[in-house]
Amino acid sequence: MMQMSKKSLLGLTVAATILGLSQAAEAHTIHLTATLDQDQEIPAPTPVPGASGFANLTYDTHDNLLNWNILFSGLSDDPVAAHFHGPAAPGATAGVQVNIGDISGLTSPMMGSATLTDTQEAGLLSDLWYINIHTSLNPAGEIRGQVNVVPEPLTLLGVGTAMGFGAAFKCKLSQKNEKAA
Repeated sequence: MMQMSKKSLLGLTVAATILGLSQAAEAHTIHLTATLDQDQEIPAPTPVPGASGFANLTYDTHDNLLNWNILFSGLSDDPVAAHFHGPAAPGATAGVQVNIGDISGLTSPMMGSATLTDTQEAGLLSDLWYINIHTSLNPAGEIRGQVNVVPEPLTLLGVGTAMGFGAAFKCKLSQKNEKAA
């Protein structure tokens, strides 16, 4: 009876995980964030103590609409440009995908939206886009932040639960094998 309960529990855990993953895959709104700082800039900028920023973004997969709210402070001067760049992994550079400044202006907070192509969507949702804010002192970019997808809570819960039950099952199985030996 005990083994049947473990199998049933494991089956329910797997089913819950699959359900969570399928619901996340069907979600129309994906949340993303970026933390902007000088450490991510390529090439390294002229140092400006306290220059930083944070971005909250949402992406609607049904309408291909990216919305953003970007806050920044401590820059050496007013920004002269701000862009989404990609596709590029951290530490690499890439061309402009969306000109934030043309849409949002160049004051904090920068809020706006843009419709993406399927190719742009693929780069964005693969964590291969970054935000770059440029100033006169640092024309190549003063602060930069890699845009990352925020995992859905249900997916995290399902994966965490499955891993927890898997570890507990492995521990019990190990104890059972030690007693049999």
